[in-house]
Formats: sequence, structure tokens, C-alpha cells
Amino acid sequence: MKSRVFQLLATLWIMAASSVAAVDDPDPNPWIDVSFLIVRSTSDYAEARRVLQGAHDKLGIAINLRGLIHDPRHGLTWPKQDCDRDPLYPFPCYVARGRFDPGVYLSIERSDAYRTFRPGYFVVIAASGEPNSADVKNVLDTAKSLFPDAYVKTEKVYHGCMH
Repeated sequence: MKSRVFQLLATLWIMAASSVAAVDDPDPNPWIDVSFLIVRSTSDYAEARRVLQGAHDKLGIAINLRGLIHDPRHGLTWPKQDCDRDPLYPFPCYVARGRFDPGVYLSIERSDAYRTFRPGYFVVIAASGEPNSADVKNVLDTAKSLFPDAYVKTEKVYHGCMH
């Protein structure tokens, strides 16, 4: 009986020690490198839409705007009724692309949401993923033939808790 109690106490001590060690470990860095294939950046939303549609027509890549709309006063945002569903994100609300959504798609994003992008622009993106991802490289090769100024930019995107 004493042996079982001792084993149980030893097991509990080991579990407690490992959970304390886990608490003492530093949190993993929530900022993750994400590469974006940028077809064009412009301060004019109408131009960004024309480039987006042209890229869709020429490259055959699906458009995925994530439900974002252009609000003349606020730039890109989700519709007010969508923002109002979450009290932490009042209208206008926008979260940077690159959070768990890598792949090949066409989108317009706000440059202001990225730390090293020049603020005040609408960025037409054709793909995103880990640095050196095959998807981004393959689409870049094709896109450059139609959009000579297309390039890849790697940026840190927050992947931590949002609440």
C-alpha cells in the first residue's frame, strides 16, 4: 500500500514539476514570417480592383477578398454588421492577411496592417505562404511575365491569440 501511495505521490510530483517548467518556459514568438506575392500596390482602390480583375483574367487565380469591403472613410473593413458581432473589433475592423491562410488566391489588403509595408496603400496579393514556399515561387514565375513589377515580400504576421 505504501508503495502505491509513494508511486502516486511521485507521479503527481513529476506532473506538477513539468507543468511548472512549462509555465516558466518563454512563450513561443507569435510573429511568424509570411511571404506575400505582390502584383501591385496603389493608393487608389479602383485601380487595385482593376489590377485584381486583370490578374484574375490573365492568371486564372480565384479572387478571395475574405468578405472585406471598401469603405471610403476607413479603407478596407468587414461590413459593420460583421464587426459588431465581436465587441473586441468595432467597426471598422480588419485583420492582416497571412494568419493561417497560405495559398494561391487574389486579394486586396491594407498595407497599414503590416509593419514594414509602406502605409496608405492597397496591396494586390496573388499568393502567400512560408518563405520560399513552392506556391509563391511558382506563381511569381508566371505573374512576372504578365506583371513585370510583381515581387515577393516577407513580413512578420501575428499568429497569437486575438482575444
